[in-house]
Amino acid sequence: MELLRPGWAPRVSALLVLALLPRGALGNCGAPPRLISAELQDEFKTQTDFAVGTTVRYSCRSGYQRVPGVPPTLTCERDSVWPEPKEFCQRKSCGHPGDLENGKVHITDLLFGSSITFSCDEGFRLIGSRTSQCVIDGTRVTWDHQIPFCEKIPCRPPPEIENGRYTGDPNNEYAYGATVIYSCDTVPRGTPSFSLIGEATIHCTVGEAQNGIWSGEPPECKVVKCSNVEVENGRKLSGFGPSYTYQDAITFGCDAGYFLVGRNVIKCHANNSWSPAIPQCERGICSALVFPHGKVLPSEPQYFDGDSVTLTCDANYFLLNGAKSMTVHCKKNTWDPPVQTCQMVKCSNVEVENGRKLSGFGPSYTYQDAITFGCNAGYFLVGRNEIKCQANNSWSPAIPTCEEITPTVCGTPQFSNGQILPSKPRYVTGDRITLTCEANYVLFDGAKSMTVHCKGNNVWDPPVQTCQITPSVCSAPAFPNGNILPSKPQYVTGDGITLTCETNYVLLDGEKSMTVHCKGNNVWDPPVQTCLHVCPDPVSTHRNVKSGAKHHYVVGDNVTIECSTVYTLHGEPNIQCTGELQWKPAIPECSLSLYIKISIGGKYLINTKRDAVTLVLFHVTPKSGPLTTTASSSGTLQIGAKVCTISTLAAISIGCFLHCPLLAFVSPPFWVRSLGLGLLLP
Repeated sequence: MELLRPGWAPRVSALLVLALLPRGALGNCGAPPRLISAELQDEFKTQTDFAVGTTVRYSCRSGYQRVPGVPPTLTCERDSVWPEPKEFCQRKSCGHPGDLENGKVHITDLLFGSSITFSCDEGFRLIGSRTSQCVIDGTRVTWDHQIPFCEKIPCRPPPEIENGRYTGDPNNEYAYGATVIYSCDTVPRGTPSFSLIGEATIHCTVGEAQNGIWSGEPPECKVVKCSNVEVENGRKLSGFGPSYTYQDAITFGCDAGYFLVGRNVIKCHANNSWSPAIPQCERGICSALVFPHGKVLPSEPQYFDGDSVTLTCDANYFLLNGAKSMTVHCKKNTWDPPVQTCQMVKCSNVEVENGRKLSGFGPSYTYQDAITFGCNAGYFLVGRNEIKCQANNSWSPAIPTCEEITPTVCGTPQFSNGQILPSKPRYVTGDRITLTCEANYVLFDGAKSMTVHCKGNNVWDPPVQTCQITPSVCSAPAFPNGNILPSKPQYVTGDGITLTCETNYVLLDGEKSMTVHCKGNNVWDPPVQTCLHVCPDPVSTHRNVKSGAKHHYVVGDNVTIECSTVYTLHGEPNIQCTGELQWKPAIPECSLSLYIKISIGGKYLINTKRDAVTLVLFHVTPKSGPLTTTASSSGTLQIGAKVCTISTLAAISIGCFLHCPLLAFVSPPFWVRSLGLGLLLP
């Protein structure tokens, strides 16, 4: 027999004492728990003290029923407490209420105490209660409201409209979703037709309180007539009319030199007016461009909408964005994009510590100016020995430095027209590099590449050679202020190129261009000339040089300007090419002068003098035979050197554009105002 371990004896004794106590000696249970689903049977309802081991019985309340297999009892346990009651009564079910036609039944559960709700599909409204609850009805449970029904939502008949009708029979019934379409009555031919103003289609929908209403007001049938409109200095691109009714549209465009103010499309509205407002075509005029240190092409005293101008900076000048030129367009009295200014390229004066300039001593530098550097004794160059001033006012490549020569260091050798591998700013004793010439270049000994070693003290072994252009090749010639065609970096023997100077530049011989050929060894034949900056040619249409004419004009040249026949000179005739390579005073303008004196039957048709007439066209029709070529006299109409007398004149038509003289019409009307093939009247 196993002995009890120390300390267990007192515990066992206590248990034995408890087991031997008589029933009920441990205490009683109080009143049993009250339950929602069940109640104590009558014999236990009034009792409040129950001995251990006593069993009480419950009965299910109304709306509840027994759970099969679970006894409805509780027993007072030895610790004088009632156990946690099991679920021995459960809620009764009211059952499914049935489906709702044209609607839905929303169910959480069907048990006693629960509620369900009803809703109708779109276009239907609920007749009856929206909710129903599972309630007690005697010994059973049932729903407290019958299932409702869903009624289709009706609308009243659609509204009638004057001078129109809608689809369908007015006696029909209209329910949710029904649609009617309105149309206007037809009218007899030649009578203004009716226009439908508003939406042609309306439909039955739902308003407040689930009542049927129509989706909008019915349209209106009325006669709409908008006036025929024209835009001065413009034209119709579509919608030519001449009659316009509701929703008709016109698209406008402006004549050349004019721009549109307003919307280009207008529509005829129900109030017999156009909307948006009728646009206007305004004359787009841009003033002459002031472009210091540059050229304007074409150069005019004024420009019109749509005109384009190219602005090019002079030599050593660039635009703010670094470009040499730009094109601007006259748009609505202003230039687009905004005109930039030409800035002279200025690079800073740079020095290299422990070095010196071998060329390009400055002190001021502009575009493409170059500096060549060398280092003092005991120093070697790190970087390229030549740098150039760029359009962005900076030097390229980077400014080199001079570093002290040491027994173990070599600098990067200067090796133009070739490549160094590996490329580093400095090398140490024993480093090996390979020098390779570019295409069409060879070393002095004819090889394409060589390998050298750093011996220290900036000494390479063997000495570095230079790359020479091959005998059959020419490099592109330097040709500032001009263009080369075709443009390539190199050419071979026999290649020909054309060199053309830019505007206001000429070659030394006065020509604008020349052709040269590659002879090999970088020699061009004939030798390439340079472009000289000259004053612009003062000759233009109807403007000539009376004295001092030359192929090109340099500083100090003087000329006298005259205008062609029937043109008047405005400005000073004597001008000089100045140091700014501009004419001073400014080149005068020549404008057409009109002096007409026509006498027919003793009456003057026109007796006026008018300057700056841009264009007048006369189309003359003689009664018979060719126009006479005799000299004109008073009372005759002269067209150039040809004469029409009153006896031979059958008709005359006059067309005038811009700055036109006033016409004094007389009888008989031999002429009509129109365009035609004609000659200018001197």
